[in-house]
Amino acid sequence: NRVKSQLKDWALHPSQCASLDTLLGEPANTDTANDGIAKITTALTANNFMTRQDITIRWFPLSKNIILYDLKVKVTPTQLNNNSREIGFSFIYD
Repeated sequence: NRVKSQLKDWALHPSQCASLDTLLGEPANTDTANDGIAKITTALTANNFMTRQDITIRWFPLSKNIILYDLKVKVTPTQLNNNSREIGFSFIYD
């Protein structure tokens, strides 16, 4: 998983991991959230895995050091995804 991975997981392809662990201990503010969004975006768009236009990321501070990221990805509707045009993931990072 490119978003949850750390650099050691992708040592041969460092641009393909978000390495959000580098944000541990940082305050849940706009600067930290934007840094996380940039890391997630870079990991997902590396090697043309996804396009930037297909990704939407929002963030919500849950406490002084915890951020919830809400990731939405545009997809091609198929029977496997119930003909959705978007799939979503939410995850908490503290």
